[in-house]
Amino acid sequence: MMVAAKRSGLGSVGAALLLALVGCGPKAKPPLAPTGSPSTEIEAVHPAARSTGVFYDTEIWVRFTEPIDPASVNERTIFLKLDTVRIPVALTYDAPTRTLRLTPLAQLALLRTYTVEITSGVKASGGHPLSPTFWQFRTNGLRRLNHPTPAEGTLGESPFALLTWGAAEPPSAGSIVYRVYEAADSAVVAARSSDPISIGQLPYLMTRSPWGLGARVFWAVTAVNQTSDEQLDGPVWSFETLPAGTPVDSLFVSCTEWGYYDLVAKMKHCFGDFLFLGPRYVDGVHWPLPALKLAGARVTVETAGSNPISGRPTLWPVKEPWLSCTYAVVTPTPENASVADGVRLPGAGSQYALFESNPLTACLEAGGRYGTFYGFSLRGYVNLGYLTPNYRGHGPLLTLYYYRTVSRRVRVHSGVMPRPVGGRSCAAMLTAAACLGLFAAASPARAQPTRPWTPPSSDSLLAWAADARAHFHTNTGDSTGGANLKAYDLVGQIARHMLRALGRTHMLQAHAIEPAIDSLGLDTEVAIDPAQPTFALVMVHNPFRPRAESVGWLFWYRQNDLRTQGVSFRGGHEPRMKVWYEGAASAPYEWAILDRTPGKGGYNFTLLRMNAQAYFWDADQYEGYGPDLSDAIEAGFMDIDHDGRPELLAWARAEPESLFETCRGCPGILTERLYTLAEGGYELDDSRTLPTAYSTFVLFIRLLRIARSPSAGARAAGVGCGRSKVSRPTARGRAG
Repeated sequence: MMVAAKRSGLGSVGAALLLALVGCGPKAKPPLAPTGSPSTEIEAVHPAARSTGVFYDTEIWVRFTEPIDPASVNERTIFLKLDTVRIPVALTYDAPTRTLRLTPLAQLALLRTYTVEITSGVKASGGHPLSPTFWQFRTNGLRRLNHPTPAEGTLGESPFALLTWGAAEPPSAGSIVYRVYEAADSAVVAARSSDPISIGQLPYLMTRSPWGLGARVFWAVTAVNQTSDEQLDGPVWSFETLPAGTPVDSLFVSCTEWGYYDLVAKMKHCFGDFLFLGPRYVDGVHWPLPALKLAGARVTVETAGSNPISGRPTLWPVKEPWLSCTYAVVTPTPENASVADGVRLPGAGSQYALFESNPLTACLEAGGRYGTFYGFSLRGYVNLGYLTPNYRGHGPLLTLYYYRTVSRRVRVHSGVMPRPVGGRSCAAMLTAAACLGLFAAASPARAQPTRPWTPPSSDSLLAWAADARAHFHTNTGDSTGGANLKAYDLVGQIARHMLRALGRTHMLQAHAIEPAIDSLGLDTEVAIDPAQPTFALVMVHNPFRPRAESVGWLFWYRQNDLRTQGVSFRGGHEPRMKVWYEGAASAPYEWAILDRTPGKGGYNFTLLRMNAQAYFWDADQYEGYGPDLSDAIEAGFMDIDHDGRPELLAWARAEPESLFETCRGCPGILTERLYTLAEGGYELDDSRTLPTAYSTFVLFIRLLRIARSPSAGARAAGVGCGRSKVSRPTARGRAG
């Protein structure tokens, strides 16, 4: 029979990611050997007690000397633990062989000691409890090398194809180095008889020179753990590149994010007329990247009269997440190596320069096809300014030269950068962002037929969920900035894939993705506006830090392109949203969001306005710079005057009248505040006391006092005026 332990989301994801057997084992024991031995009531165990170098995906089982009661086998009587933390497992007892198998639902960590504990809650078939016992084993230091990119035998691959073979390990796994071998002869690669083309600590290789056209490339990876002195050889993989003569086309892409921090003035500038670089500035720029197989790429910039390559400008990939308009002394942070140097275009007095190289092409292709893009930063020895789309034209302008393959549509990933850009950097394997195209107004709300829904690319979603949970667990502090943003971005990618699977015409069913994502061990909330069904908000929380900040991913359609943008929230819980068409050239749509902060009363309010080109949303009002709803017990939106622009209503408890004492449990006096939309955002338009028996009696007593009739007030209190089941106010200091 099967007895299954409760599954956490991390467990179910981890089970799907167990890797297949490849290569050799460890060479030396780790510094600390595990302890513990099973009792005499146990015939055999696997792995053996106190064993070291045990592969992380090995079977775990125990065989008893006598039959046991299957009903006593559950997650409360048998544990697999890492230190004091229990690892989710599925328990399977085979009665004929008296063998109990433990299948971890989370991939075991490397170079860690695990404990299998059997408590006295396990009983023999005769009913008597077994003696408590435990044993330990220690895992090896390397993952099996599997699931390469490109996949084995891939045809028609790009000459700038990114090579990947796994995921990066945490520092606790030791110092791991990967040696990459490549040749046109598979035997040379299998024997590792040539020098490696790359030696590094990252589980991928972004080529600095193309693989060539019409070529078959054989490659393999050898992993070495320098801490545990282990080595693991992976299999030989191969792929074939596109044939020579494949036609090439071009695509122009304008930047969607730019800005800089002035180190002297200590000020940040976003979406201005100029993008400054040099010793005085820390800058960042971002382009939306399509998923294309590239033949080349270049970035063209223009100055306003000066030498465009003064100070030897260079282009650097950004290696960490950064939020829009959060430029600072070290944000964005560039990689350790640039990908292109600036070259002045020919012509007397030319104000144009371009950045072009093979590493830049490889970087951009990896961003468009495989990962999340952090953008670039410009560096130079002399302060210099380049023109931006706000000044004129499209600069800095990205030109992509791509191979036109049969029956392939150009597809651009939507991940518009402002606020926040998540995922891996270009040198850390990127995916892309933002779409181009005309913006289409949302269609009116109407009933939609129920559509059977299944998550797309479930293997990828499981992998992303496992990665997200691991990053959430190791996040430091409660902020969403820096490395903490990675986990939120992974969940945003999952949400985007699920919403794309629903499609534009079924966005009213966006709530369906919330339980699907949460079943992966994550924590999200989904909000929609039925009146604008092409907009959705997916709020992502840290499942291990309930009070941590949240990231809300905005999703909206432009024609058939699903775009996304992240917004950081201090609270982000219980979100409500309203979207409406404003019609202004500078802000075609507006988006209002209410949310709450755990452990605090009231609401938070955010008002976003779409920019004129529909590239992104700007925050006009947010916590501290808009309506103060910190005392509100309820809030919501209502289009009172039916003009298509909703009013904001909030209800709060009024300060009690000093002349009265309110009974415990009584509702008290409520104040209703009405906020209306003006040019600068929502402003307080009206505030009134809600009419109740209590508030009416308070006004009556005030009237008596104003009329200077204290004796009439006393008589009113004496005959019980205002005494009801709702409230029992009395004149303070007087007999009721």
